[in-house]
Amino acid sequence: MRFLPFSCRLGCFCHTGRVVSLSMDLGKWRQELSELEVDVLSADQCAALVVDLSKLIKAGEAKRAQLAARAEAGYAHRQLGYTNAADWLAEAAGTSTGEARKAIETAIDAAQCPATEQAWRNGELSTVQAAEITETEKAQPGNEDELLATARSKPLRALKDKARHQRLKGCDPNDLRKRQRQARLLRHWTDELGLGCVAVRMLPEQATAVMARLDHRTEQLRRQARREGKDEAWDARAAAPVEVADSAIAPRDEGGRQV
Repeated sequence: MRFLPFSCRLGCFCHTGRVVSLSMDLGKWRQELSELEVDVLSADQCAALVVDLSKLIKAGEAKRAQLAARAEAGYAHRQLGYTNAADWLAEAAGTSTGEARKAIETAIDAAQCPATEQAWRNGELSTVQAAEITETEKAQPGNEDELLATARSKPLRALKDKARHQRLKGCDPNDLRKRQRQARLLRHWTDELGLGCVAVRMLPEQATAVMARLDHRTEQLRRQARREGKDEAWDARAAAPVEVADSAIAPRDEGGRQV
């Protein structure tokens, strides 16, 4: 399956009283960027361009998501051989289908968050930041201004934490508990280094108890490593989960002692 490049001849359209070509000379921009010699620039010039390009990329992602949402609404992806617009956008953008779907949904939801939409289109917000704000505003209206201020002044993690708190605050406790129980999982796999990996989702109180044991055992192992003059104190963080798991599943006698 193939998708049409953005530079295809789609004609022109009228926007705010002026005719704008959809080709927009994007091909020239890409060529200029590809031919830019980084080695001839100073470190300060590179730093300045990183900031400017980041804003341009974020603005481009916003417009791409809006165009994809509009294309999906008109079933344009089906004419290109795709039954799912997210699959089409994922192939065009080189992302996962999940990321593509999130971008389209963010573009749709952003229509109800004018300040966030404007900041996203201006390159002030990334798609991830815009998604956090629009999802929260959809679930718990009235938080857009506060979250937008957080996005502009704090790291992404701070925005995610605040947005999650606002979303959970508006949930019915019984419904939230039901959703939490349904979302629990245990998944394991082997990564490219042959390491065993485990992903666990558990109830909040269970996670608190487990992490308390892990933190306690980690600190014990770190102190032991320091006493023995080892430089591998950080390994304690990786060793602690294994020891705690071994302790939990080890055979025990009738008195509860490990055997």
